[in-house]
Amino acid sequence: MDARGFFDLLFDDLVDKDHRLVIWSLPDKRATFHESIEAAVADANARADEADVYFGVGLVRSGIKRGRGRAADVRMISSVWADVDFGKPNGPADETAALALINRIGQGVKPTILVNSGHGFHCYWVLSEPLTEKKDASEWKASQLATAWSNYVKTQAWASKVSIDSVGDVSRVLRVPGTYNRKESSEPILITVQASASRVEFGWVTDLIDSTVAPARTKTGEAIIAGEIALREDAELSAAKLDIALEHDTRFARTWRRQRADMRDRSPSSYDMAIACFGVEIGWTDQDIANAIIHFRRKHEHDVRKAMRLDYIKRTIITARSSLAKGDSEKEVVDAADEPELDDLGAVRDDLARRLKIKISKLIKRGAEDSRYFLRLEDGREIFIGPISVLTNQAAMRNKIAETASVLPTTMKALRWDSVVGQLFRLEELVEMSDGDDQLHEWIAAYLTDHQPASGKAWAEVVPHQRPFLYDDRLHVHVIHLKRWLVHEQHEKIVTQDLRALLSAAGFACRKVSARVRGRQYCRSYWAGEWDRPVDALPLGETQKTTPAETTPF
Repeated sequence: MDARGFFDLLFDDLVDKDHRLVIWSLPDKRATFHESIEAAVADANARADEADVYFGVGLVRSGIKRGRGRAADVRMISSVWADVDFGKPNGPADETAALALINRIGQGVKPTILVNSGHGFHCYWVLSEPLTEKKDASEWKASQLATAWSNYVKTQAWASKVSIDSVGDVSRVLRVPGTYNRKESSEPILITVQASASRVEFGWVTDLIDSTVAPARTKTGEAIIAGEIALREDAELSAAKLDIALEHDTRFARTWRRQRADMRDRSPSSYDMAIACFGVEIGWTDQDIANAIIHFRRKHEHDVRKAMRLDYIKRTIITARSSLAKGDSEKEVVDAADEPELDDLGAVRDDLARRLKIKISKLIKRGAEDSRYFLRLEDGREIFIGPISVLTNQAAMRNKIAETASVLPTTMKALRWDSVVGQLFRLEELVEMSDGDDQLHEWIAAYLTDHQPASGKAWAEVVPHQRPFLYDDRLHVHVIHLKRWLVHEQHEKIVTQDLRALLSAAGFACRKVSARVRGRQYCRSYWAGEWDRPVDALPLGETQKTTPAETTPF
């Protein structure tokens, strides 16, 4: 089955001007939105020779101007899906184990489409009727179903003692059959449809979801859902899981009865961490761990309100998972949890100022996907951090702070650093890359005020000087020229690598530019991207005698 047959089976006649099919590729991160399957297939095939090509599992609205669309832009889904890789740490060992897990997920019902992604399988159970975001309050919405299904899939994986990627967001992109997987192999691997079967009924999907975890509700009947964890004050760990844990693990039994004499600190927070560590060790889901913590606090008449804070629950689970994965013992993790929890954000900022020697106002997270982080200081300065891997790396963070603020935070133990990262997340504010206050776009707007971009054939005369230009409705900037302007005119301390990362996250792509000026050939690397703000373009100088290239600059 080729891409056309795949999309026909997956979407049938659903693709139109109000429900567009996204084609997206790497490494250029270019997204296009199609009103017909024919156009989407032609686009995917055109990119397949040089790029990894993906499509959006959810059909999106019209009018998206930047990025590939967010969850809020999705108008319809036609399936539920899973991504089951094998041969990765903690995942299914081989193809046979991956297929066994897929059979377990479907409870014997085969996926309508099974795609071999090169290192695993993408599975689609196509619904007999599509699901939109405009359902009545008593029915499922597309985003709700996708999240609940993802939780169900993860539950089945944990029950099989393996872990797989979470792909429950409706804006997810997966590989297009007939294209190639170039991500992890020197030899491209063809993406193929391995098998196909019948569509499934909506009720079959919800029955599977309800068979594992009933939707969590508050007393008013409204679910508190964020990410993949639902919090409710009357939550309980399932009786079956609790009985098994109490019967087979004396350490957990002592924890559950609040009888841990070996713990340095016996505060509720330390017991929460002990429960989280136990849950991680035996393969509980994040939802199981959250339910157990709430259940424990209510059982021993501790403050349940703290366990209803999603940031606290997530931080506890993340610390347990990351610390145990690094080889720390349960006791080391629990003993590190004895620091007092700061409920007031002012106290959080004071504590961070003591530890990091800078006064932080907010942690800015720019973009929900491929996010980049900044520390906004109380004096208005911003420290560019980069991706999440830098934020969680103590050595890298100390260098970033020292370079920008000229102070060097004290080195601390790894578990203490995890606590600092958790405090930073308390101050997190998400800023979508499309928002007007995006720092990079503000920088570029000011930069273009000082350096008017050339247009038309005038691009050739600015290339030797690394100045910006407009070509093919895209803005081209030279990263070194932009960085020098930032340092000298804006007094921003940013390294070239970080500036490239920002440009990439904003949808810019690096491309080679060649120009012949007055008989001399110049080659430069420019970053090109869409620019929808008005600019005053610089026309070709009347007195300058240049020889613009006869062809395009690329």
